[in-house]
Amino acid sequence: MDLPTADASSKAALRREMRERLRLCPEDQLARWSGQLIAQLKAHASTWPKPGVIGLFGGLRSEPDLLGEFLPWLHRQGWQAALFAVQNQRLVAKRIESLAQCQRGSLGVWEPAPETSTLGLEDLRVLLVPALAYSSRDGRRLGRGGGFYDRLLADPRLRAQCLGIAYEIQLRDSIPCEAHDACLKWILTETRCLETHSAAQA
Repeated sequence: MDLPTADASSKAALRREMRERLRLCPEDQLARWSGQLIAQLKAHASTWPKPGVIGLFGGLRSEPDLLGEFLPWLHRQGWQAALFAVQNQRLVAKRIESLAQCQRGSLGVWEPAPETSTLGLEDLRVLLVPALAYSSRDGRRLGRGGGFYDRLLADPRLRAQCLGIAYEIQLRDSIPCEAHDACLKWILTETRCLETHSAAQA
């Protein structure tokens, strides 16, 4: 498949556009979307392997509240959960039991407290992947610019089922991309679970 090419300026422009669109969303609208997306996640979770470890994210205003509501539900259903710390410019999975084991990192997102135990990437069975935007056509992902998830998704130790998480407002037919940008086969929003034309994830 021919991919749309990008330079740094086109990706930066789209990041600015998406940040502004999300910034303008009222708090009650974001809260409603978050609740709807978590309901979709709970329904989709029936397809996940159990037992296993689910990789989570959270902390930004524009992201669904996975740690406040979804994390306790996961534990009640028999799954374990991981959150990521940043070490040497890479994401390291650490086991968490509750939001009390999390703290705000330098980027404003939730990170696991230092005393939490480290997991191998091979321990993850499902990975929920945030983005500023996704292509609904091929699952191409536009991150926030740090490259953390690009490096994580390219790590050969990661064998998890990867599921892109976004609101419908963050979907576009196509997005500018570079060779290192990840694409996901599955994207879940507040209204649906979308299978893209990507072959990157089975």
